Amino acid sequence: MQIEGTFKAPPHYTKYVFNMKKHLTNLKLQGGFAYSPEQIQELEPWLLKGDSIRVLELGAGDSSVKLCEGLKSKYKNVKYVCYETSEQWAPKHDNIEVRLHTNEQLKAHAPAVQLGEDEIYDFILVDGPTGVIRWQWYALIKDHAAPGAIIHIDDYSHYAEFEQALRDNFPNFEELSRVERGEINPHTWLTVKVL
Repeated sequence: MQIEGTFKAPPHYTKYVFNMKKHLTNLKLQGGFAYSPEQIQELEPWLLKGDSIRVLELGAGDSSVKLCEGLKSKYKNVKYVCYETSEQWAPKHDNIEVRLHTNEQLKAHAPAVQLGEDEIYDFILVDGPTGVIRWQWYALIKDHAAPGAIIHIDDYSHYAEFEQALRDNFPNFEELSRVERGEINPHTWLTVKVL
């Protein structure tokens, strides 16, 4: 995989990439408004070991179903919850629980966007809603990330508030990857591990 732009990976990354079965390749991700194939493949070495994973995706689309299927090939038990503002983008899949909400509900931290006290996630994808309002999620998810959880922020550099809200609500994390936009790569993303 070659991505133009900057890519920061820990020294052990290459070892894991070449010595593991790859479940998140060949998902036929479309890129564009969806995750790029490189973006999702990069995550696999950092995902939880074991036979189950709890996924929270904020913002959904075509890639949600494909990612869920890839995770089901890796894990025996996949809990996948997705918050989405548009019925059009809400994934239709038996293993994905969709929770529709509005931007106004997110802005107000209304009950429709509150997670249950016992909801803890190992893998959190922040990809919506569109616009700066996305920064509101971090305060709502900070008590719901398991120790060691991976948080993947799509388009992290579109608004400074995205990374600032991450730092404000998750003061202890290890940065795993930061990819900047390049001529070949139209996406930016930031991946961190909660400490």
